[in-house]
Amino acid sequence: MNLFLLAHGLGDYIFQSDTLVSMKKDGNPRGYAIHFLVILLFNLAVILPILSWHSVLTAFIIAAAHIFIDYARYIFFKSDNAYLFIIDQCTHIAVIYGATLLFSIPSYSPVYINCAVIYVYVVFGGALLIRHVLDMLRLQSSQYKVKNAGRIIGILERSIMLILVAIGETSAIGFVIAAKSIARFKELDDKEFAEYYLIGSLMSMLLALTGGLAIQGIL
Repeated sequence: MNLFLLAHGLGDYIFQSDTLVSMKKDGNPRGYAIHFLVILLFNLAVILPILSWHSVLTAFIIAAAHIFIDYARYIFFKSDNAYLFIIDQCTHIAVIYGATLLFSIPSYSPVYINCAVIYVYVVFGGALLIRHVLDMLRLQSSQYKVKNAGRIIGILERSIMLILVAIGETSAIGFVIAAKSIARFKELDDKEFAEYYLIGSLMSMLLALTGGLAIQGIL
């Protein structure tokens, strides 16, 4: 199951561009076809250590189910928010779990795979979750929109905190938070922005701490 979870994270969180997301939101069949191929390629790539006709069939079924879920979301829900994002991701994971059980896919869970899954979901999946939550605040000013620079800073922030927690250096997390706050010091005078900033930072910290503790438990 972990191999397909990794493939899902790579295909849905990292290698799904904003352009592709926009195409899918518009109901463009080409967007869904491209996304299907991306998910399928990652599914096939990760099963090389356990390659069999069962695993190949499972890879195709999971990819097809993935696109079916995404298209159903487009048909029934034209809007996009954090609740739908969470439901969507839980549905994808449930399908992966069910398919691997149905076709008796052998377990393959070396430490580096488990750590990679946690890293991808916390750092990159977390970026999408936080963006959806902050978008729900519906702040009108452009200064509150999550731009590319802010997204990269968030990814780096969670990566560093995840590593620090995993190696037991939690006290150093304060330096990461301080460095981020210094860059936004003047903007924090704006109460609305300060609340927006605090929500994003606390969510990012919570995800990183949870993921770091999970990796620590694995190691």
